[in-house]
Amino acid sequence: MKNTFKLIKIIAIVAVIGLTFISCDPNLVVNPTTGKLTINGLGNYNGKYIFAMAFLGENNECLLLGADGATGTLNKTLFKCVKIENGSAALNVWITEDYTTFDGYTGNDSLVVYLYIVTDEFMNPRMIEATEGKTNTLRFNNGVGAGTFSLL
Repeated sequence: MKNTFKLIKIIAIVAVIGLTFISCDPNLVVNPTTGKLTINGLGNYNGKYIFAMAFLGENNECLLLGADGATGTLNKTLFKCVKIENGSAALNVWITEDYTTFDGYTGNDSLVVYLYIVTDEFMNPRMIEATEGKTNTLRFNNGVGAGTFSLL
């Protein structure tokens, strides 16, 4: 069951990357966000980078969490990860349904956030080799939440 769950998560990451790179639409829209997520318990990973995601709602909308969102066009998109310092990281939060428009997240949801610790500042397919973790179920209030990292 644990391996199946891990496989589903890897497929989700590959889908995000794949949809980003194969889309024909050259326009990528990243709107401003006030959504924030603070992750603690990362002392063993200082100097590395973190990216996170979660799914919610009937349409499995994706919350993407990163430092500066995404830049470029869909064919050359770079998702910037957050550098871990002093055992924590503060991530901006966006929501997307189609991976072409990233809107600021202001929701009031309870969910588990999946975390990926990598050595590169920008997300790329090598993230599949990342250290994987998650938070316990955490509550977002007006798009703001906090949680503690734990290994899967």
